[in-house]
Amino acid sequence: MVLWRVTLREILTRPARALLTLLSIVIGVATVVSITIATSTTRLAYREMFASVTGRADLEVTADGGGSFPEAVLGQVEAVPGVKAAVPLLQRPTVMHFHGRRAKLMALGIDPARDEAVREYELAEGGFFHGDSGVLLEANFARSMGIAVNDEIKLVTPRGLRLLPVVGLLHARGAGSYYLGGLVFMPIRAAQQAFAARAHVDTVQIVLDDPASHAEATAAVGRQLPTGIRVGRPATQTQLVEQTLKATNHGLLLATCFSLLLATFIILNTFLMNVTERRRQLAILRAIGATRRQVTRLLIAESLAMGAVGTALGILVGLGGARLLTKALDQLLMTSMPSMNVTSLPFVLAVVFGLGISLVGAWVPAR
Repeated sequence: MVLWRVTLREILTRPARALLTLLSIVIGVATVVSITIATSTTRLAYREMFASVTGRADLEVTADGGGSFPEAVLGQVEAVPGVKAAVPLLQRPTVMHFHGRRAKLMALGIDPARDEAVREYELAEGGFFHGDSGVLLEANFARSMGIAVNDEIKLVTPRGLRLLPVVGLLHARGAGSYYLGGLVFMPIRAAQQAFAARAHVDTVQIVLDDPASHAEATAAVGRQLPTGIRVGRPATQTQLVEQTLKATNHGLLLATCFSLLLATFIILNTFLMNVTERRRQLAILRAIGATRRQVTRLLIAESLAMGAVGTALGILVGLGGARLLTKALDQLLMTSMPSMNVTSLPFVLAVVFGLGISLVGAWVPAR
């Protein structure tokens, strides 16, 4: 008995139902692909920004569990033999306002006298800090926001909005230059005052005389540090990334759950209607000799074929959706997003979801 002709006749007889089933699969798969890629790209953007903070540092001193620690640790680190430079750093997420526009940035409190040991700057316009006042911005970012030297920007801090003059625009070069557009540089004293971290730093970045002596230098520095503070190789500030992206991740996760729930309901309901409305046809098949197993295999084969086509189309739609969602996140997060970070994960999830829900959607009513 050639059962596939029954399936073909059913699709031609009721094309709207077949299209609805296919569309539900496409929506579910596209949602998985687009949101997974957009989330991965957003995380990559912030990790690149935090990685640019590391610069040429061979080691860094941080507090266990994140957070700040007393600046007095800097003197202890500098006294360790083999340490060429120790550079304090205070970093806080903030929002910049300028003439009705705003951008989410990372405020970096640096010591102008020490910082060039870790990061390299090329002045495009203006000058460097005048004492403990003013900020520096990356030139291309500043121009995109319409900011020029001597303009005043507002930064959101725990102590309210701070009005700060832009004293210079930078071209980044050398280590850590890729993502400087997401940073605003301040003198560390001004940053400590603005962000309520007086006499505290988040990191001490260390440049060694001999970069190959990591193990010896780590042990030597570690012996000088108080309890609760550790030294190690520079790493992306994972905890800060998670904190910065928490609201966005929750929003994307919530949108994914609702979309998947809706798509799953549509798929299951469509397959259930499909089997229910075909009860007469399936009964005739049983009456002329088709076994229960053959009828079940027929319905499952239909669902898998529909799932395969829907998954393929959903992946294509999802890639387009990921591009649009990434651009939307660029505006929402007020930062510059890199190219889409496409890995194998969204495609694996798409296949599992597309074929898996289709199989379950047909198998349950088929029983």
